[in-house]
Amino acid sequence: MQSSRRRPRLVAAALLAALLVAAFSYSAWKSREMERFLAEYLPSSRAAGAGDAVLGAVGVKRYGESTWFERAHAPRWSAAGVHEAAVLSLDNKLSAKLSEIGVGAQALGHARVSAGIDAGEEAKLALLQVTDPGALAREIQALASAEPAFASLVAGRDSRVITAVGVVVSQKAAQTLSLDLSAATLTSRSASAASAPGATAASMQAGALLSSSFAVSPGSVLLYRMSRLCWDQSQVLVLLRVDAKGADDCPAGLSAVRPGKPGDPGTQLSR
Repeated sequence: MQSSRRRPRLVAAALLAALLVAAFSYSAWKSREMERFLAEYLPSSRAAGAGDAVLGAVGVKRYGESTWFERAHAPRWSAAGVHEAAVLSLDNKLSAKLSEIGVGAQALGHARVSAGIDAGEEAKLALLQVTDPGALAREIQALASAEPAFASLVAGRDSRVITAVGVVVSQKAAQTLSLDLSAATLTSRSASAASAPGATAASMQAGALLSSSFAVSPGSVLLYRMSRLCWDQSQVLVLLRVDAKGADDCPAGLSAVRPGKPGDPGTQLSR
């Protein structure tokens, strides 16, 4: 009799212990996620020019008091897989760290408005990045071989491609991204009349049945990573290398300038 009375209490205690372990594990995982973002992603991220930063967009690195990305083209890539590298709470700690790369309170506030996040609602920073830079490099090379104008765009020492973006999203949107981007492909990218002026509509396809679309306005992108293009002597795009602020040269044997004969539209001299 006493044993049967104790059983529900033992079950409840076991459930509580399991919940506490799960909560601790989740907290530890989010802490590691934050540490990784601060150590790996933030030092190689930029805020200047974030309005032009669309995942997979191609453009030029510009120079001034800082360096920034200027978008020239946002092609439709068929094999540029996308995944959510991190989803972080936009708390005071993260806001302070973001200020170190030039993201101030005004930009944070504008991003919340652009993302449609109400006052008092929790905001998240979702870091989205290209899953397979090699697949994206092969698509860039194929398009450069087919279109001389695009070849000129990607041929120069300052040519860049956006390989990661940090976007402000709501809690609900963050959960949707976590679900839908597990095996998603960035299938299209175009201006959307249904979105705010200047917004970009990104369509994701994860398998045959699951798809998701969401609008990313320029104001909701806080930071980005751009990568330089590294070519071999046979005009093969071998590598997309993250432009890491001062350590962004191509490895030995590769060139940031697409090789070609004089007058070849795929060749652009460095400045």
